Amino acid sequence: MREWIRGERSAAWDPHALEALAARTSDEEQLAADAEREAVKVKSLRFIEGRLGEQGSGIITGLIPQGFFVELDDVPVEGFVRVDRDLDDHFVLDSTGIRMVGRRTRRRFSLGDAVQVTIARVDVPARECDLAIQVRERRRHRRHHGRG
Repeated sequence: MREWIRGERSAAWDPHALEALAARTSDEEQLAADAEREAVKVKSLRFIEGRLGEQGSGIITGLIPQGFFVELDDVPVEGFVRVDRDLDDHFVLDSTGIRMVGRRTRRRFSLGDAVQVTIARVDVPARECDLAIQVRERRRHRRHHGRG
C-alpha cells in the first residue's frame, strides 16, 4: 500500500506477473476442488459398497439414450440405471434430452423425477455405481362403454 501511495513501482505491480500468478492460483484452486470431489466420491462408493441389494430413493439428475443417472437421497452418490436391462420396453430420449418415454408402456422418466432404486453394483476403482430401477406395477383401468 505504501508503494502505491508513494508512487513507487515494484515487481508486485507488474501486470504480466500478476496475470500469471492469478492463472496459477486459479489452476491450483480447480485442482483442489477436483481432488475434493474425487475424495468424496471414493468415500461414498466405499460406504455403499457394503449395501449391495439395498433399496433407496433418489432423483434423476441426467439422461442419455442408454438410461439415466440418479443421485441417491441418503448418500452423495450418483449411479446409473440402464433402462434396457431393468424394464421390458424400448425407451426413447426426447429431443430436449430431459425425458425418456417407453414406446410400448408410455412410461416416462424425466429430469428431477424421484425414483426408487436398488444398489446393483459398485466398482470403486472405476468410480462406478449401477442401480436397478424399482418399478411399481401400473394399475390397468378398464373403460366400459355403455351398460352391461
